[in-house]
Amino acid sequence: MGAHRPGAGAPRRTRDGPPDGGGTGRLRRRRDFRALRRASRPVRSRLLTLRSRPNGLGRSRAGYAVGRPVGGAVVRNRVRRRLRELVRSLPLASGYDLVVAANPASANASFREIGDALAACARRSGVLAGENR
Repeated sequence: MGAHRPGAGAPRRTRDGPPDGGGTGRLRRRRDFRALRRASRPVRSRLLTLRSRPNGLGRSRAGYAVGRPVGGAVVRNRVRRRLRELVRSLPLASGYDLVVAANPASANASFREIGDALAACARRSGVLAGENR
């Protein structure tokens, strides 16, 4: 008989989100980022840019764009970790794809400043749960 593969026959976990389908999943594919860029209007602040569009999935997914102008690898990763945690803490309405792009000023901003900017952009774009806009 063939060799046994670990995990063979186990339920397949998608990389787009938690296996239970709750919470905020991740956008990872280039085509998802491109589709969002084409089909959404940006909401900008001094620290970041937020793009959003309905995805029809019943859960929200988020992607992060933190380019070299923000800083070196350590700085970019710190900004990306902060953004992930802040998006996780937002009361997002379900069924949206989001891309949060960090601007260079976010490298020197505090966690609270980035959080305030993200919340303001999310409010203006109408992706927060309970917002009637």
